[in-house]
Amino acid sequence: MVPVKARVNAWTARLRQQGRRVTAARLAVFEALIQARRHPTADEIYRQVRQRLPSISRATVYNTLDTLVEDREAGVLLEESSGPARFDGKRERHDHFVCRRCGRIEDLHAPALDRLPAPRGVGRVDSHSVTFRGVCRRCDTTLRR
Repeated sequence: MVPVKARVNAWTARLRQQGRRVTAARLAVFEALIQARRHPTADEIYRQVRQRLPSISRATVYNTLDTLVEDREAGVLLEESSGPARFDGKRERHDHFVCRRCGRIEDLHAPALDRLPAPRGVGRVDSHSVTFRGVCRRCDTTLRR
């Protein structure tokens, strides 16, 4: 895993090279996302960053997250339950398990999933993600025995 500062510095250099603005607000959002232990919503990141930068707007947080997703520095998880989007600051390949009861999202590292063959006839596949849904151990009382 690449250290936080190294990722931030690399993204900053790429923004500058492309003639895009580097602001304290953008950097704070990126750092908050990378350091998040879970998969935060935009509002959770906003509340966290606002403690450090009281003048930051929600729009800046949402726009920065969109930029991070476009730049492949972050992923976005959209749940079919139409809850808010959750963001993932981890770049290394991994999949997810989502609990249908409590909504918790866990990262999964399953090498067999890394080797899934791409479906034929859909075009060029450059990445994939698998999301398992079910009931986590905390919520399923039958698994606690």
